[in-house]
Amino acid sequence: MAPRPGISIQDVPATPGTQYILTGWAGAEPNMLVADAQFAIEFLDGGGAEIGASVLSLLPTLFVDNGEPFDYKQYTVMATAPAGTAFVRARASFIDGMAKPMGGGQAFVVDDFELVPEPSTALGMVLLSAALVRRRR
Repeated sequence: MAPRPGISIQDVPATPGTQYILTGWAGAEPNMLVADAQFAIEFLDGGGAEIGASVLSLLPTLFVDNGEPFDYKQYTVMATAPAGTAFVRARASFIDGMAKPMGGGQAFVVDDFELVPEPSTALGMVLLSAALVRRRR
């Protein structure tokens, strides 16, 4: 059987042209063996097909000691929804996790995720909508 990624996802309605920001915390035990660990924002069309993504590999800093349990660190990913976007997906995953022959803990921990539209983009949409309503009158 081929190794499979450990994935946690959440899909929410999205608006094309809006920038989304994903923040979350991640950490790992030093014994964890993986090909990659990622946070990602993925954009899906109405049928659920991926039409764009921004993926951040956590490996460059995941195991850097910072004195916190699991060396917990906060990560941020930003991306703008392309035309045709119906949903945005927040994803945390580890890829090709492998058991260590000698055993030992291999925890990959994630917590406190927040996926939000970029404030100025959302504000711009509200102001544009208000201007269009006013213009109709």
